[in-house]
Amino acid sequence: MATEHPPRDRQIDVQIDRLIDEDAGQHPRDEIKRLAHDSASELQEAPVQQFVPNLVHNDVKGHLVHDNAVRSDDDL
Repeated sequence: MATEHPPRDRQIDVQIDRLIDEDAGQHPRDEIKRLAHDSASELQEAPVQQFVPNLVHNDVKGHLVHDNAVRSDDDL
């Protein structure tokens, strides 16, 4: 019998898949997963858990965009 993940964890997994798709291979999948899990861990005690998956998405997306900008600056 498969272990059921709490709804928040399933929603974070959906956000991870979304981030991987949006990133289009610019960053390793494992890096995106690690960033998402780190962000979710930081929000473990957030008072309103229903927003955590969206906050994780925004946090990781911001990190990836910043990383891409830094890479572009390094290429100049």
